Amino acid sequence: MTEKKDDLRKVLKDAHAHFYMLKGNEVERLRMWDIQKDFLVIDIPQNAPLRSTVLGFIPSLTGSAIYEVEGKVLRDELPDQMENTVRVVVNPKDVRRVNRRLLPRYSFTPPLPARVGRMRDEDAIDAKIINLSAGGLRLESPIGLAGDTDYLFEFDIDVDNEIHSLFLTGNIVYEIPLDTGYSYGVKFIDMDEKDEAAGEAPLESLDRTVDLMGLVNKLIVLGEGKD
Repeated sequence: MTEKKDDLRKVLKDAHAHFYMLKGNEVERLRMWDIQKDFLVIDIPQNAPLRSTVLGFIPSLTGSAIYEVEGKVLRDELPDQMENTVRVVVNPKDVRRVNRRLLPRYSFTPPLPARVGRMRDEDAIDAKIINLSAGGLRLESPIGLAGDTDYLFEFDIDVDNEIHSLFLTGNIVYEIPLDTGYSYGVKFIDMDEKDEAAGEAPLESLDRTVDLMGLVNKLIVLGEGKD
């Protein structure tokens, strides 16, 4: 039997306790204190005026998916509502869940230069990034990379005359031989990802995922290359 999507608590049953509010090209992470049938309770944003509607992302506990959420701000407070919080009415049917492997991806033409090296190793090689998403990238390398090793990927992206210098860790998920080297699929990881005692993704990982989502979405809007 298909679960009804008329209760926000059911739709967001594996949601992390943070709401990433979009403010133009910026993102502010807010604490999410409560989820009820048709509204959320979140911190009042500190870095931007509170508008009548809000748009943002809520990661899942493990960081494997992102919920896209839009809602209407309620100015009146409930008797037991915490100070410095606001209620946001959300239609559960409008919430969209996106798995990380299906997040928007941007293709670089020509490919983007990058440096790739083993973690805790000063040696690195020159490679080229073919495409990028918040969950990983596709890379072409002149030499083979090991599948059981964590790598550091360093590259710069010029977006709207602003340079973003990225330092991302990842490991190989597939390899395709080429005439001039190899093509690799890479999944991003975090140094804390292997510690699953808390049962949820670290905030650093969630922040990075949301930041990358915003960067990739901006690349797609500003230029061609969407897969």
